[in-house]
Amino acid sequence: MKKIIPSLAASAMLFVSLNASDSMLSEYAIALKAGTLGGGLELTTNITESINARIGISGFNYSQSDSDTDITYDADLKILNISLLADYYVSNNSQFRLTGGVMYNGNKLTMNGKPTAAGTFTINNVVYNSSAVSSVDASVDFNKVAPYIGIGWGNAVKKAGWNFTADLGVMFQGAANVESSYVTTLTGAAKTQLDADIAAEQRELEDDLSGYKYYPVATIGVSYRF
Repeated sequence: MKKIIPSLAASAMLFVSLNASDSMLSEYAIALKAGTLGGGLELTTNITESINARIGISGFNYSQSDSDTDITYDADLKILNISLLADYYVSNNSQFRLTGGVMYNGNKLTMNGKPTAAGTFTINNVVYNSSAVSSVDASVDFNKVAPYIGIGWGNAVKKAGWNFTADLGVMFQGAANVESSYVTTLTGAAKTQLDADIAAEQRELEDDLSGYKYYPVATIGVSYRF
C-alpha cells in the first residue's frame, strides 16, 4: 500500500497539472457517491473535450457474529478502495461514458472463531476439544492492484452546479487469498493432523470465494462543478 497510494496520487497530480496549463480545460468537480464499494468522495477534471480523469476513495466497515455448528465467528469486513479512472465520452454532448482504470483494493475479511458452549471445534469433520484448540482465525484479501472497466452516465465537469452520476462495472480483484492461524496445545502427530484439517478448510473457503474474482461495482451519486 505504501508504494501504490503515492503512485496513484502522483498520477492524479499529473492529470491536474496537465489541465492547469490549459485554461480551456481546467474544470473541476467533486462528487459524493454510494454503492457496492461503500460511500466515498471523488474528484473529476477534464483532460480533453471527450476525456475526463477521476480519482476517488470509498469504503465502509461491517462487523457481525455468527455460529456455524459448534464454532462462533466474529467477522469484520473492511471495504477500502482508491480509484484512478479515465472516462471517454462518445460525443461532446453525450452523458454516456466508457470507463477504464485501476484501483487500490484494500478489501479484507477477518474472522475469529471460538468454541460454543459445547466446548469443541469441528474442523474438516474432525472434532477437537477446546482445551486442545482454543481459537481459529482466518483472513481473506485479494490482489492489491485491480483493473477496472465499466460504463457510466453523467459528466461532472460539463456544466456548472449540481449533476447526477452513475457507474456500472467490474473490478478484477483476482482469486481470494486465505490465511489461517490457531492456538493449540497439540504436538506431534495430533498437530500434524490439525494442520491438514485447517488446510482443507482453507481450500474449501477459497473455493467458496472463487466467484469473487470479479467484484461488481454499481454506484450512484451527485457531483458539483466549481
